[in-house]
Amino acid sequence: MFFKKRQQRRAIEKLKKTRVPEFVPFNAARRVAFILEADEAGISEAADSLISVLKENKADWRAIVIDFDKKNTADFSERENFDIVRKCDFNFYGLPKFPLNSWYTEKECDLLLDFSREYSFTSEYIARQVNARLKAGRYSTGDESAYDFITPPADTSAISFLRQTIFFLNSIKPAN
Repeated sequence: MFFKKRQQRRAIEKLKKTRVPEFVPFNAARRVAFILEADEAGISEAADSLISVLKENKADWRAIVIDFDKKNTADFSERENFDIVRKCDFNFYGLPKFPLNSWYTEKECDLLLDFSREYSFTSEYIARQVNARLKAGRYSTGDESAYDFITPPADTSAISFLRQTIFFLNSIKPAN
C-alpha cells in the first residue's frame, strides 16, 4: 500500500504546475468540462440539469465518466459527449492507461466541474490534466488541491453541488 501511494504521489508531482486561476462566472463559460463518477446516486439527474443549463448558455461541453464497475451505476454509454473511463482502463496505481482526449488538454476550457463526492486519486489526476481557467470541486486535499474553488454541498447530493456552484459562480463579482 505504501508503494502504491508513493507512486501516486510521484504521478501527481509530475502534473503539478504553477497556474493562475481566472474567475469565470458560470453564465459566461463557453467551454465546460466535467468529471462524473457513474456509481453516485442521482448523478444522471445532475448531469441532465447541467447539460440543459449549458445548452441554454450555448456552451460547448464534454464529460469524463469514471466507472469503477460497481453495482447500481448510471449508464452514459449511449450519450453524446461523454468519455467513459472504465476500471480496466486504469493501471494498478489508478493512472489511466490511455491519454486524455485532446479536447480537454489542447484548448483551454473556461470551467472544470468535478462531481466526485470524496477523494479519488484517479479524479484528481484527471482534473490536474484538464486545461481549464477555473477548476471547481466538492472536496479539498489541503494546500495542494487540484481545485481553485471548493463548494462543500449542504447535503451530499450531486444536484446540490451543481446548484450551489452555479449560484456561487454567478453571484461572485470579480474585483476589477
